[in-house]
Amino acid sequence: MLVGIIAIPYSSKDVRRLVGLARVVDIEEKASIVARLLAGLGGGPSVNVVALNNSAGLTERGLRLASRRAPQVRFLDLSPLGNEEDTRLAAAFAEEKASPVIAVGGDGTLRAAVEGWPRAPLVPVAAGTNNAISLTIEPKVIGLATARVSDPAVAGPIVPTPFQSDGGNGLGGVRPR
Repeated sequence: MLVGIIAIPYSSKDVRRLVGLARVVDIEEKASIVARLLAGLGGGPSVNVVALNNSAGLTERGLRLASRRAPQVRFLDLSPLGNEEDTRLAAAFAEEKASPVIAVGGDGTLRAAVEGWPRAPLVPVAAGTNNAISLTIEPKVIGLATARVSDPAVAGPIVPTPFQSDGGNGLGGVRPR
């Protein structure tokens, strides 16, 4: 099974975090989140990863940190623009290749991912300012759970449900069939 990862360096960078006591997630913490996701993915059933290679190299850094615990990662053949369009393009590109897609970022990142692939089986991981939608669970657990539900032998194919409802399963609108 192929899992997509979109990790965005520019989430958690707006004025609200400065004036509203909102959460700040710096580049190194985001790389650590990606490393823990990769370690979790590598600890489950066999998966491969396709990822956006952005200007900050978040997934590359995460891959180095996770080292031997990570599954094989291939980078999308996209030149990052350094804005939200990266997320839209990566999600649209992943639509033909990956299921599900893990989006590491804030609410804006998730919105852009859904704009790029409206029916995406999306696993939202909190790394933004407010994170109204994202999962705030330990990334290793999210990675392992994603690998498990991505394994057709375990859960069958993944089918997306409406994004606004996670059906109580905590998977952000993704449910095993």
